[in-house]
Amino acid sequence: MKFNYLVIVSFVAVCSSFSYASVDDNLGFGSALLRQKFVDYESKHSECISKSQTEVLSESVIGKLKQLPSVSAEGLGYLNQSAIRECSQPEYGELMRMLLVLEASNATANKPNQISKQILTMKKLMFSVVDLNVEKNYHDLPKNIKHELRSIESLKQPFNLIDAYERAWN
Repeated sequence: MKFNYLVIVSFVAVCSSFSYASVDDNLGFGSALLRQKFVDYESKHSECISKSQTEVLSESVIGKLKQLPSVSAEGLGYLNQSAIRECSQPEYGELMRMLLVLEASNATANKPNQISKQILTMKKLMFSVVDLNVEKNYHDLPKNIKHELRSIESLKQPFNLIDAYERAWN
């Protein structure tokens, strides 16, 4: 009886050590994968930013914007950010998924570690207060203006925001 108990306790201890090793292995793999997903996203995001800098809205689109009050410019920033985020798919979505998966997996480790710092750094790089301000400004626009802006197909692709603003309201 005592021997059986000792065998069971030993077995559980050995299995637990394998479990901890596999958790560390998984976290290491997840950390490397998160870095790769970030590199992939940065590359795609840079392409989309470049596209936005060279994509000038047509005269007919500028004409539609000129018919809207200048407060509509608040919506252009939001729509441009949305278009760049959409352009950055699927890399953006994969990075967000991996960030959340690694954060949840790391939470089970229950101790501060390098992965916690990596996750926090990525969050700071990916999300800013400015994004929230731009989104709030857009959502504060009257519904009819948001509807008009969303109905312009060219605003669903990255575009040169500064050029559009200057041509429409300056």
